[in-house]
Amino acid sequence: ALLSIANAVKEFELRGLLLLRGDKPVEGVIVNDIGSEEALILLRKKGYNFPIGLLLSLNYPLERIIDRVSMKADFYYVLNYSDHKFDILREVSKAARKNGSKIYVFILLGIGKNLKLFKKLEQPFIYPEELYETLLKLRDIVDGIILSSPLDPVRGINVLMKYAI
Repeated sequence: ALLSIANAVKEFELRGLLLLRGDKPVEGVIVNDIGSEEALILLRKKGYNFPIGLLLSLNYPLERIIDRVSMKADFYYVLNYSDHKFDILREVSKAARKNGSKIYVFILLGIGKNLKLFKKLEQPFIYPEELYETLLKLRDIVDGIILSSPLDPVRGINVLMKYAI
């Protein structure tokens, strides 16, 4: 399946491929024979030259995250960011930049309907009034930010326009 996906990325000239395990599929079975790190190595050996990325979770100890960054993926998609993990993200960013890798951080915007869900799931999020300062703080250490406001995307766009643009 991995090589089929990689061939599709190449054929359709997509900008890259983020390797992840994902949740258990609704239909079919989980492919347990290769992890994302092994997949990265395999795709490089096979000569695929599009950008390949890995997930990083800031819930792991810094040393373990830095070990993953040493894989030298082209980019990393960072999950579980919150303001109290800023120093960890800064160290991860330094390590990634030494390798020529890019960092994209995923941030949940806590508004309306999703606040209760985020709290129940213990997911880190920021409030709308924190958005501008968060973006300023991150702009020199990450290459991009993925802002998500599940269950309330229109309000999320309005918050983005009000506080960040």
